[in-house]
Amino acid sequence: MIVPHKTQAYGDSQDPPEESIPMCTLRNFPNQIEHTIEWGRDIFNTLFCSRVQDAVEFIKSPEAFVAQLRQNTTSAGVRSQLQDISTLINIKKTADKTSVVLESRGIFNLNYDHSIRDLLHLFPKDHLDSSGNPFWSGPKRCPTPEGFSPDD
Repeated sequence: MIVPHKTQAYGDSQDPPEESIPMCTLRNFPNQIEHTIEWGRDIFNTLFCSRVQDAVEFIKSPEAFVAQLRQNTTSAGVRSQLQDISTLINIKKTADKTSVVLESRGIFNLNYDHSIRDLLHLFPKDHLDSSGNPFWSGPKRCPTPEGFSPDD
């Protein structure tokens, strides 16, 4: 209960700020369950919220969307987002199940194979840090790419 001029109102206090997890940790070196939960949440939001909202905004006003996109990202980022939007629009137009499977397979390959291979190219299994200690030690465990198998 709040009594005016006698007790503190809810808005007068502040919760401590939540600690955020750096994106590099989430994408490359997750080592706690909170990291994997946040990584999954980010992927879900990208695939099922952001991309869809971007497609809707693009359909409403293509010129304004692209202009805003050019202000907020690099040319490679613009190209990537427009490709994602084009893919979604084509899937919606054609209702082609094969396109959905191909897009899903590409997402799988990116997240569980290609990105891990890229990371291992930069930091091989036997890589040493600047102090001469194994890079993949302690909470950082060396990942293994997972190739797609239609039987799994």
